[in-house]
Amino acid sequence: MRSFTHSRGGSSPLSACFHPSTAAATNEDTSSSLPSPSATSYFPGDLLNPTTTCTYHTNVGAFFLSWSQSFLRRSLHLHFYHCSSANCYLHSPDCYSHSVPFTFRLEIKPLTFWRKHGSKKISRKPDIRVTWDLTHARFGSGPDPVSGFYVAVLVSGKVGLLVGDSLKQRPKRQILVSRGENLFGNRVYHTKIKIKGKVREIGIDVKVNDDDASLRFSVDNKSVLKIKQLQWKFRGNAKVVIGDVTIQISWDVYNWMFVDKDKANLVKVPAVFLLRFENQEVEGNDVLMMKKRERDCVVLGKENSRMLSFRASSYGHWSSSVMEWSTCKEEDERSFGHKSWFSLVVYAWRK
Repeated sequence: MRSFTHSRGGSSPLSACFHPSTAAATNEDTSSSLPSPSATSYFPGDLLNPTTTCTYHTNVGAFFLSWSQSFLRRSLHLHFYHCSSANCYLHSPDCYSHSVPFTFRLEIKPLTFWRKHGSKKISRKPDIRVTWDLTHARFGSGPDPVSGFYVAVLVSGKVGLLVGDSLKQRPKRQILVSRGENLFGNRVYHTKIKIKGKVREIGIDVKVNDDDASLRFSVDNKSVLKIKQLQWKFRGNAKVVIGDVTIQISWDVYNWMFVDKDKANLVKVPAVFLLRFENQEVEGNDVLMMKKRERDCVVLGKENSRMLSFRASSYGHWSSSVMEWSTCKEEDERSFGHKSWFSLVVYAWRK
């Protein structure tokens, strides 16, 4: 295993930009008044629930599929940004700055009647219909089902998105770009992702309560990176190589290290971690489309690449969507557009 680390106490190396956002407009063809992912922010004192958000890029637009969990219920939120461009699978966040998504919401209430399977039209022009079947859905400890379900979105009569265990063939141009999670705990955070058909367990151990502050990342219960003197390295990034898997790891724990202790019970903010798995085929992704996306991203990156700073303050606004994570210049732009990648974004909240 090899690792390369870079830390700094000033601007963050995270390839992300969190910023306050305005409220989303309402689309008359949408089925709910849910805000778009880009318009949802975390404010100090908000009561948050375990949530996962998967971002899919397709040839009909971008989909944001969020599962959340609260006491005695779960819910599914879908945001769909329609795009008719031939290169819409590039999906720069700038594409959505003036766009209003089509939305769908499903409440899952085990103790009351709810539609375990069904279909609903959420737009007339274009014709967009959501179908789902959660009759045999099995849930683990997280908010999203692990098996026995499917969710599909039909755009103009054709399948634009298909996730889950359906026997139907997935759209050829469907890429799972990222997965964002809200995790809650006191020190250790765990999550699982499937890369190249193998389930990998990611562990994040954060120690911030004394002068010996440290941060440790593990994959499949094996330590791959440890950061000591976290009070001086509260922001940084590193690259680790495990076999044929290359992982770019970035972290920002500034607010945990320097939050006002007198207001700690009133102001709760997350630490943010980004793990980007390079050159990896994510289950369900179309390899040919990913290669085409890489070639086109090279041109896009040369025109638009720039370093975005991570605006973090003890009382800042926090985006709930990975859509606001923007590509930045990293290692002389070598990591932008030249590699297939999948990003895991973890928002770690202290109980």
